[in-house]
Amino acid sequence: MLIHSCGAFLSLILSFTIPQLDLADDQFRQITIDRETNQYLGHPTTVLLEDGQTIFCVYPKGHGKGELVLKKSEDGGKTWSDRLPTPASWATSKETPHIFPVTDKDGGKRLILFSSLYPIRMSVSEDAGDTWSQLAPIGEFGGIVGMADIIETGKGQYTAFFHDDGRFIAQDGAWTGLFHVYAVDSVDGGLTWSEPRVVAHLPDVHLCEPGLFLSPDGKKYAMLLRENSRKKNSHICFSEDKGKTWSTPIEMPRSLTGDRHQGVYADDGRLFISFRDTAEESKFFGDWVAWVGTFEDLEKGNEGAYRLRLSDNHHRGDCAYPGVELLPDGTIFTATYGHWDVGEQPYIRGVHLNLEELDKMLAIDSRFHCYVLGRAQDGGLPHLGCEKSCCEEARKSGRKEYPACLGIHDTKTGKLLLIEATPAIESQVALLHQLTDAHDRGRQPFDALLLTHAHIGHYAGLIHLGREVASTNAIPTFVTKRMGDFLTNNAPWSQLVSLNQIDLEIFPETDRLSISFSPIEGLEIEAFKVPHRDEFSDTVAYKIHGADQTVLFVPDIDRWDDHEKLLERLLDGVDVAYIDGTFYDGRELPGRDLKEIPHPMMTDTMERLSQFAFEHNGAIRFIHLNHTNPAFSDHAILKDITKRGFRIAKQGERIGL
Repeated sequence: MLIHSCGAFLSLILSFTIPQLDLADDQFRQITIDRETNQYLGHPTTVLLEDGQTIFCVYPKGHGKGELVLKKSEDGGKTWSDRLPTPASWATSKETPHIFPVTDKDGGKRLILFSSLYPIRMSVSEDAGDTWSQLAPIGEFGGIVGMADIIETGKGQYTAFFHDDGRFIAQDGAWTGLFHVYAVDSVDGGLTWSEPRVVAHLPDVHLCEPGLFLSPDGKKYAMLLRENSRKKNSHICFSEDKGKTWSTPIEMPRSLTGDRHQGVYADDGRLFISFRDTAEESKFFGDWVAWVGTFEDLEKGNEGAYRLRLSDNHHRGDCAYPGVELLPDGTIFTATYGHWDVGEQPYIRGVHLNLEELDKMLAIDSRFHCYVLGRAQDGGLPHLGCEKSCCEEARKSGRKEYPACLGIHDTKTGKLLLIEATPAIESQVALLHQLTDAHDRGRQPFDALLLTHAHIGHYAGLIHLGREVASTNAIPTFVTKRMGDFLTNNAPWSQLVSLNQIDLEIFPETDRLSISFSPIEGLEIEAFKVPHRDEFSDTVAYKIHGADQTVLFVPDIDRWDDHEKLLERLLDGVDVAYIDGTFYDGRELPGRDLKEIPHPMMTDTMERLSQFAFEHNGAIRFIHLNHTNPAFSDHAILKDITKRGFRIAKQGERIGL
């Protein structure tokens, strides 16, 4: 089964162990709600009406302040109206707006919108958002990010929450260095509100921007809190009396550390919580992320099931005050602002997703998981002898791109399969162990090995299996006859064979295009001979067949000219194809005769497979990129590749088989 828009990869996060998916490059999920040249648009809030399709989105023209803009979608966030008329007073908004649906004790429904600082003001719509009243104070008090959230406490009764640091709670307020979270109550369907009362405070940290979630049994609320001093993780506290009193806030796991937590329950009862990532050691620090887990995880302080990056923010941590809605078909729609394009002002973006699809990307139910352990050409990045900016910058930053390699994990037996023995084998096996939580492997770091051919980036790592290093014992190593002869008859590889450190499993010679075998019980591998520069051995590509999906691995091949039928055969029945992307268009090697290096250009592959990519977005993923390939870092090229339905393989990404 082909997963639509599979731009996801699994990331190593040092501060937590749960998987993390990256959807940042998945443009097919993304909707631009609003954008204006040279104008900052930020901090949106959304509300879904009872029809399950109409969504209002409101946001300021400025960073947390400025004229409020209102737009509407009537198809669940897929398309958006022009900017709608708003009351004149909305142009005087001083802070982020927040919009909520409420119902009075007689069943009358309305929408209410808050605008904060001093005083907190409110606008009301009694006709499902068609018209709005002017902003008017709800009392002689103010606050920050009001109202951050609201809960229903009885028929027509609500409690709303905000915070303040002393500056806005009163007209003559001043900074105190202390943050308090306040609640106000309404008994008339949100039309009038009580004086504020403190519900959460700790003197040594800055707790703010509460997001509230009701337990599935309806008996307990959890309040998730931003920690603005950045001394500790985000915090959480609980109420069992409908928000009247709250437990002492305590730290949450790093997996939930962030700003402005908002979310919904999915159809299966799991929580989807969106926020700005502020865990400094996270790969996605400062980006728009989300967490998937359960209310029980919140109660017990568990890390949750997984996290995901929704969009890559390119300017510090300025993004992600999200609105989150659950549509009737189970789709989650979430919207926020961010610096989505380098050097441009932030704008409003929406994303559609569902947890079932994310589960498939993470291979939650698959027995076999396939991981990308490297995506570079034989020498990796940085590349020995290269003094170009691509490698000099990598040396300065510590960036490491390993040579092309896959790893497969059998979750039933714990067995590990490595495809290619690259010069970076130690780092790649360590990565595979970390991704699969493998322990106590000792001198049998993996259970089987597949090699494609005898070029250094694909077999030279075998040297580490010798008695001077791992001294492995009879690791099944699957090769063609010619590759087997090369290893058997040439030192130092022959010593691995004679000492039984590798046990060569030779593919039978056959006239058939391919041969099938099972290096691990339950997993079928199909080897295809492919044309390449074969000085010492022939070259093969592999199809990896699982119960649910098939992955193609062809890191080295000659150009597609005269091999169109082979290309068609290789792609037949494939869900994800990792294909030779050594060179983008030849610009990487000025002055060189490219006939001597006959890899297919990525531009040629994309041209040939444009229809396939259109029908199977994200299925074709380039791997084995030369260190000079601009697709490693050129933002415009990466954007074009994604727009055309292709992807660049990412180190650590996982596919369920």
